[in-house]
Amino acid sequence: ECQGLFLVLRIKQLEEMAIVLRVQLFVLLLSVFLLQQVSGNARLLASKVILNEYLVEEKDLTILYSIYNVGTSTALSITMKDDSFYEEDFEIVQGLLHVSWDKIPANNNVTHIVIARPKFSNVYNMSYAEVKYSDETNNYVSYTSAPGYVRVLHYKDFAREHVSHVVDWLAFALMVSPTIGIPFFVWYWSHSHYEGLRGKKQA
Repeated sequence: ECQGLFLVLRIKQLEEMAIVLRVQLFVLLLSVFLLQQVSGNARLLASKVILNEYLVEEKDLTILYSIYNVGTSTALSITMKDDSFYEEDFEIVQGLLHVSWDKIPANNNVTHIVIARPKFSNVYNMSYAEVKYSDETNNYVSYTSAPGYVRVLHYKDFAREHVSHVVDWLAFALMVSPTIGIPFFVWYWSHSHYEGLRGKKQA
């Protein structure tokens, strides 16, 4: 009887273990399926970076946009629009603020450069650019990173601190040259005159 009872308990235990294994297998398969569904989409990550160390009025500043497809399917009909640069504050020297690409394959990237020239010294909000795209199943909207608030320096303030002072040094040299040149000329004339007199005496 003990052996029969042990066998019954063992069978029940194995049945329970089989149920647990089937549940775990189902969860695993479901997770893999969901992961494939998610990773099978296109997914774009975008950045917006100002490359200049200093921003100065009436001087070019360079903005680099980078878009990466970190998904596993091709992104289609990509558009990027940046409304941060108002016409009354910036002149667009090169590049477009509204651009498009036909596609970005998985694990690939594109870059875009805009050169703008700030008209005035001020604090500006360099906000994000909007990125729209699609894949075979869905449409998406995402945004680039944003540099945030940046200060554009007045040119005179920038020049005072960073521009070469060659002209200032030349003016300084011209001002101090009489105080150095005249004593040297007097010394040289006296030395030459003394050497001439000594030469005549020796003769």
